Amino acid sequence: MIARTSWQKLEDDVVLSVRLTKGWRPTAARYGLSVSKVKRIVKNNARREREARESRRRPAPPASRTVSNLRPVSPGPFRLAAVFGLDITEERVARYLPSNYEVLDSDVVGSQCDSVLIGGRDSAGWTMEGYVVPRLASGGMFATEEADDQ
Repeated sequence: MIARTSWQKLEDDVVLSVRLTKGWRPTAARYGLSVSKVKRIVKNNARREREARESRRRPAPPASRTVSNLRPVSPGPFRLAAVFGLDITEERVARYLPSNYEVLDSDVVGSQCDSVLIGGRDSAGWTMEGYVVPRLASGGMFATEEADDQ
């Protein structure tokens, strides 16, 4: 009986040989195995590689972000701003924000929003004054930063 470590080496050699020669029969003849055994070895190796890749993947981010699961992406302070403009909605403002900022609340008067409160932390150049305010202005909305009383 072949020792486990030498069997693993044989499996690795068989898989490499199949990949290089692109053939089942030459590999089977070279190692004295049946073609079905070579195919089984290659199939099991592919399954192990796929499982290893899947185990290294990161978990998917949450579907929606709320204030409670907004994690700090930088050590900077949490920044708040009020957004004003004509025909603004929470959804419209959210489309203009980077992932480190989000809509927190809105003042609804009748059927329209009077203002929308946004908040977040500056991260990697996605800053309040350098990106968020100019980006909102490009959509006809203006934002004023408010002091955080927390």
